[in-house]
Amino acid sequence: PTHGTLEKLLCALESLWRVVIVKNDAPDVDQAWWAERCRRHPDWVLLHMPENGGIAAAINAGVQLLEKEGVQYLWIFDQDSQPRSQALAAMLHTLKQQHASDSETTAAVVPLIHDLHGRQTLPYLVALPQGRIVTAPHRTNAPVLAAIASGMLIPITAWQHIGPMNEALFMDHVDTEWCMRARHLGYHITVCTQAVIDHE
Repeated sequence: PTHGTLEKLLCALESLWRVVIVKNDAPDVDQAWWAERCRRHPDWVLLHMPENGGIAAAINAGVQLLEKEGVQYLWIFDQDSQPRSQALAAMLHTLKQQHASDSETTAAVVPLIHDLHGRQTLPYLVALPQGRIVTAPHRTNAPVLAAIASGMLIPITAWQHIGPMNEALFMDHVDTEWCMRARHLGYHITVCTQAVIDHE
């Protein structure tokens, strides 16, 4: 990741109650840069992985640390994503609406993903009643089959029931498999169209 992209993401997240950064590469890479950021934000947690163990291992390590701190929600980000203003507030509102109406079977609320390279909003996969899988227009509170991990807002209780990301997959399909496993357990993934993140 470039320092500029990381700086923008960290600035967007600095007001959160707890920020855990999982540095998924050799500990000496960008050591001074990270030391300076953590000096300015002593409440941040910088978790060094011993090597690049893949996105699933990094997410799982960060969540394991947050579980011990008693958080209610996880908001996951790749290094190349940027939430727009009020994204979190909109997603929390959607999650609370869902919980009020469906006995807490929401695995995650996900934002619209705006692709900075293609300059378009990425589609989500949805299932039709006949069993076909298609891409479809985004509708608030509409269930989708899967979503990318970046930008997902996950209730910790759902995470604990569904289980961690599958580390054997390393990177590709990690988030898709987790979403499919969640659906198999009776959960659903919900899109909040009022929340947008920019993603490279």
